[in-house]
Formats: sequence, C-alpha cells, structure tokens
Amino acid sequence: MTKVLVLGAGKIGVSIAGSLADAGDYNVTLADGDAQTLESRGRDDVEKIVLDAAGGEALSQGLDGFDVVVSALPYFLNVTVAEAAKARGVHYFDLTEDVRVARKVMALAEGAGGRLRSPVRAGARLHLHRRQPLGEGVRYAP
Repeated sequence: MTKVLVLGAGKIGVSIAGSLADAGDYNVTLADGDAQTLESRGRDDVEKIVLDAAGGEALSQGLDGFDVVVSALPYFLNVTVAEAAKARGVHYFDLTEDVRVARKVMALAEGAGGRLRSPVRAGARLHLHRRQPLGEGVRYAP
C-alpha cells in the first residue's frame, strides 16, 4: 500500500486525507505543526502526527518511510517541502496557485525523475499546448 503524508490539517488537507483514505489504496497520515489543531480534525482511520513543516531536519526525517507527500500548506512553505522531498526521494505534489513558487518547484523537478509536481505547471502546460492532443479522457476548457 502506498504511504502518503498529507501536510496541513486545515479544511483542504483534512479533505485530501479523507479522500485518499476512502480510496482504500493508501495508508494515509495527516501532519500539522499544531497538536491541538491536529487532534480536533481528521478521522479515526487516518493516522496523525505532529510535524513542523517549516524546514530543517525534523521535516526531512518526517518524510522518511513515506512514498508520497502532499502539501496542503500555505504556498510559502511549498518550496521547503519540495526540497526535502527531493532530497529524500519522496514523490511530491502541492496545490499552489502561486506562479513564483510553482516555477521554483518546476526547477527542483529537473532531474527528480518526475517525482515533483505542482498544478500550476500542469495548468501552464495545458494553456500553452491547448490545441495539442493530451490523451484519452482529457477535455479542453472552452
């Protein structure tokens, strides 16, 4: 089973963790730097850990044992998490809409074997290559 760490126990992080747990294909852990927030949110079938995602060795060690990290953190923390994920060989995905952060994550993705992803990158690619076929099941926005 794929081990996924979801960083951020806000509404979005809790929703992502719950959706992944519902899929039944993932062993999901929800992490937040605030123990009170973490305990008051989430579900019983999702493991919870206190983890400071602001950087440093605690973040790097916190990624050990996970296959994937999903950042549902404020955008300004995403580069730090992406750097730690790349260093640990952990797949990374974030929800940022901040173009500067997305560009930094895209730069980190070079040489990462496809392990680092940001939705702005995917959105930019769709926008730039709108008229090219993207594959089965992909629909273009009007």
